[in-house]
Amino acid sequence: MAEKAARKYDSPLRQGQAERTRGVILDALSELLRTHHWDDVTTKLLAGQAGVAQQTIYRHFPDREALIAALRARTQNPHPYSGPPASLEEWASRLEVGFRDADQHFLAEVTANTLFNADTRRFAHRPEARSTLFSAAVEGSFPELGEDDLRRAAALMRILGSTQTWLRMREEFGLDGSASGQLVKWAINVLVREIKAGNLPPRERPAESTQDAE
Repeated sequence: MAEKAARKYDSPLRQGQAERTRGVILDALSELLRTHHWDDVTTKLLAGQAGVAQQTIYRHFPDREALIAALRARTQNPHPYSGPPASLEEWASRLEVGFRDADQHFLAEVTANTLFNADTRRFAHRPEARSTLFSAAVEGSFPELGEDDLRRAAALMRILGSTQTWLRMREEFGLDGSASGQLVKWAINVLVREIKAGNLPPRERPAESTQDAE
């Protein structure tokens, strides 16, 4: 007698239960990220916060990267990007508001997005697109600069205004978004003034090696 095919347990009811469990786990992770560093969020701690077994977490999220990716995907755009700024001064003002809002309203989502994109080799399309638009804004602000100096200026200001900066100032130095946003706005405005005044330091070229003539 032929063996009966294995019964599948992928009914809509079970799928719904799985999604609810995933939601409970992600809710718990969001709450923990408000008071804990990402590296301090253990599976045991997360399971206790969510009220599930540790194995349940592994069943839905096999590793930490899967957890952070799921949290990031939950809110793809918590703080809508409103296009390229009219000036770098306007961009600095946006950053001050954005850093503050990241702490007050979107802490878990922005943290997830920052951690997920920490490896620059796997940058998502959206950050790359923002960098391209930002470089164009820098070029418009400093038309007198050559290509190499424009690239250096854009890189410096882009890093200052990144969520990586927001997260490191928050977790390493205990500065909330209001404090870090104010500092970053000030730093960018100082840089803009200095660069417009012609004070961008020249790039030092590595000295060419020489050999004594034989």
